[in-house]
Amino acid sequence: MKNRLFSLTLKQSFLIVLTLSALPVTVILLNMEAGFSRLAAAGRTGAVYLFFAFILYGFLVAVRKFPRGRGHRKLVVFTRVYIRFHIAFAVTGAALVLWHAAGMVLQVSISGKSASGFLAVGALVPLLWTGYRRKQKSSGKRRRHHRYTAFVFILIASLHILL
Repeated sequence: MKNRLFSLTLKQSFLIVLTLSALPVTVILLNMEAGFSRLAAAGRTGAVYLFFAFILYGFLVAVRKFPRGRGHRKLVVFTRVYIRFHIAFAVTGAALVLWHAAGMVLQVSISGKSASGFLAVGALVPLLWTGYRRKQKSSGKRRRHHRYTAFVFILIASLHILL
């Protein structure tokens, strides 16, 4: 079983994430009454998926800092499996957040909350672009750009959520 998890392709990880979590959540969202509450739920759900994508960074830092031994090996194995789902979580979360943003443009008036939402979407676009470029050709420079844009997005999205 372990070998199968290490060899998951991008398509397979998308299928797993979509069928086990995103599809049921989307059905629930579509069955909600149209309007503000559905869009808010889509935004919250997208934020959860993006959080699942972001915690990979925490696992990678822990792998570097954790003392060598049996626990370290288990963390490395878990991280190697979890990394297979990073893109699927990120794209699913981004799709839900963009659905939220597109719908909210029509629902709400200009306020501090909506302005911070526009900034968050503005920070999400470069994050997705740097992730795409990193997937095309991995390098230290592209990894750093992706990491820095992720931190900027998390900061602005957190501000939006807290307002």
